[in-house]
Amino acid sequence: KSWNKLSELIPNSQSAHFHSYKRYFLDYSCKEAIKILNNKRKIHLLTPNKFRPPYFFMDKNFQNSESHPVWWENSLKNNGIIVKPNKGWASRGIIKLFKEGEKFILNESLTSTNRTINLVKGELPTLNQIKDIWDKHFRTKEDLILMPIIDNNKIFPFSSSTVVNRIITEKKDNQTKIAISWTEVPISQNKTVIFDAKGRCLPLS
Repeated sequence: KSWNKLSELIPNSQSAHFHSYKRYFLDYSCKEAIKILNNKRKIHLLTPNKFRPPYFFMDKNFQNSESHPVWWENSLKNNGIIVKPNKGWASRGIIKLFKEGEKFILNESLTSTNRTINLVKGELPTLNQIKDIWDKHFRTKEDLILMPIIDNNKIFPFSSSTVVNRIITEKKDNQTKIAISWTEVPISQNKTVIFDAKGRCLPLS
């Protein structure tokens, strides 16, 4: 690509600063909305129950070896679970834990690397163990969100990535409505189909 084309791209690490500058002159700075969007737990709490996926919140000082969510055992024995920071972006700090035979495998989303988790044979990992695994893997302590891994709809091609729905709203005369919405469907490791609610699709490059 030419420099003219490359110069139009915004590095992911700089995107927050870029958008902050663009919003500087707006009457509404979006700060409250950004606080909510940066907090996955708040988003889940705002989501109606019928649309809300199962999840479990752990603060950075979590200690509880006795209880676990009702979906915990079934999820670990089947598709697995996903663990991510409550405040995260661009796949940072996301790991997947799933069972392969008698072993539990940890997969880091950002690097796609796998490693085996050492547990007593036949036992499921506890919430404390999951927290400890995440803390040691990333060498930090943060509030975490745990969720079952949910498969894409079978009508879509197999992919390690998930289908994503993007929605942009606008507010006018105290009425909030959807301004633009689209769906991103991964069809291979490097290709994604993007289409709107009416089925209009962007051409593949």
